[in-house]
Amino acid sequence: TGWLYTTDRFWGVGWVEELHETLSDILFAFVGLHIVGVVFTSIRHRENLVAAMLHGRKRPEVDDAGL
Repeated sequence: TGWLYTTDRFWGVGWVEELHETLSDILFAFVGLHIVGVVFTSIRHRENLVAAMLHGRKRPEVDDAGL
């Protein structure tokens, strides 16, 4: 919608601008939810998932039986 707003046909059209703003707000909300989910899962699993995403290594999983 950002590109659409710059075209001759939709330049200055209010609903295109409103749609663009609404979609960007929704995107920011999803980004926030994703960050909260990563923090929650990191705490729950006692593992730094951000570091694991950066270097690509995670701790090996341990079975509940301890094997």
